[in-house]
Amino acid sequence: MRVFRTKRFFLFSFFLTIACVPASFSHADITIRSDQALTFPDAVSNPSKTGRMQVNWRGRLSGVRNTQVVGDFFQNADFRVISDESSSNTITINIYSNQDIPGVTLDNIKARYGSTTIKTFPTSGLPYPTTGNGTRLRVGGRIKFTKNVNAELIEPSYSIEITEDIPTTP
Repeated sequence: MRVFRTKRFFLFSFFLTIACVPASFSHADITIRSDQALTFPDAVSNPSKTGRMQVNWRGRLSGVRNTQVVGDFFQNADFRVISDESSSNTITINIYSNQDIPGVTLDNIKARYGSTTIKTFPTSGLPYPTTGNGTRLRVGGRIKFTKNVNAELIEPSYSIEITEDIPTTP
């Protein structure tokens, strides 16, 4: 029997890419604020099989396989994407696992940006974030851990890239 403590699956990277634009074109700054981390519950896994579980963007636990959940705390990640001014441009969001722990996979990442559910990444043409409180971005994913992973605290990370879609000028 192996006991896994999963805590704050959270580190994210944030990139805002601004392309070269004419001098007369201005752009707003976009920031991302983390309000809560993607967290999976503590679990005991079967030592002879790969275990997995998923916390979706709504914060619901599902897809528990070859593991017994022993903790009762889990949550989706929650961010605010904020702009300092309005823009008619759109943005592209890309979220991917950093694959930084051998034998542990964070995949099946899905998100909700405002009222849009995102199932594949990168996704373009999303509305520019609002000023003030910003636009909410909720993230969920599935964790898989092989039978060879040591029983310990595991904290895989993922990155979030937000790119402003700059229109091309003729």
